[in-house]
Amino acid sequence: MGYILPFALAAGAGLYLFLILCVGIGLLLFIAGLSAYREYRLVANLPEMPLRSIPMGLVRVRGKAQGDEPLTSPLTRTPCFYYKVILGEQTRDERGNTEWSEWTADVAEVKFNLVDSTGKALVEPHGAEYDLAEHFKAETGSRGEIKRQGDPSLGSEPGPPESQLIEYASRWRGKIREKASSVPGGSVIGKVMDYDRKLEAENVMVSVGGVSLGATRTTTGYRFTEFCLLPGREYTVTGTCAENPNRRDNYDRNLLMKGQHDPTFLISSRTGRQLERGLRRKAFFLVLFGAAMMVGCVAIILAKLGLF
Repeated sequence: MGYILPFALAAGAGLYLFLILCVGIGLLLFIAGLSAYREYRLVANLPEMPLRSIPMGLVRVRGKAQGDEPLTSPLTRTPCFYYKVILGEQTRDERGNTEWSEWTADVAEVKFNLVDSTGKALVEPHGAEYDLAEHFKAETGSRGEIKRQGDPSLGSEPGPPESQLIEYASRWRGKIREKASSVPGGSVIGKVMDYDRKLEAENVMVSVGGVSLGATRTTTGYRFTEFCLLPGREYTVTGTCAENPNRRDNYDRNLLMKGQHDPTFLISSRTGRQLERGLRRKAFFLVLFGAAMMVGCVAIILAKLGLF
């Protein structure tokens, strides 16, 4: 193996590097699947309890979200205690091939109370993992059409006009430039970005191999997805219960947060049973796909080396 591998890599280094990369990705997926299975077992073994009866430590509760100072979501202007906006950009190259890239454009959260018929608890959401349904989704295209979907009961359909969505995307890209200029060497990055845009306007593409003429990738559409944690809606919270240091009365003594010794902290719009099924499917898929990816790529490498 020690003397065969260098010759094999010299003959087809690109293929072997790709296969090794796939083995690494498969390993990461497998580890993520084991972590998801641990989370599933933990959630499945935790009984859902009324808020009045929860002990200190890891608990699972369900109740309605309430609070006095909600946020306002950036797209649908909906009062909420948490929002996240995922911005997708569709680009097309000179051959007509399109691809999507996605980024988390906006995210914010505030404390809120979880209330059921027996009591309430303050939720400190810092560090929480959120599992929420899409509140609003819209997609713009190069032909001017726009596809929308949302929650009609909340007035989030049809949502903001296309002009506001495009303005939001442009403003977000401006924020990226500001962040780039604030880091060491950022002014140089900004100048390169400006120069790259000028070249793009002239249909000149800069690549690793040099400069070539032809159409670069152009933006053909955007996709906007907004997630919100809404007042008055029921949520399942799995996290650590501690004593509220700022309690006002005996009904305000519990604080739900991410624990120091047990990092499990999940806020979900699904019921306990739905959450268990989702985590079980996620763990099964990640473990199976990750293992298959690792075994398959290792088998190909061994076969190419004549060792299998």
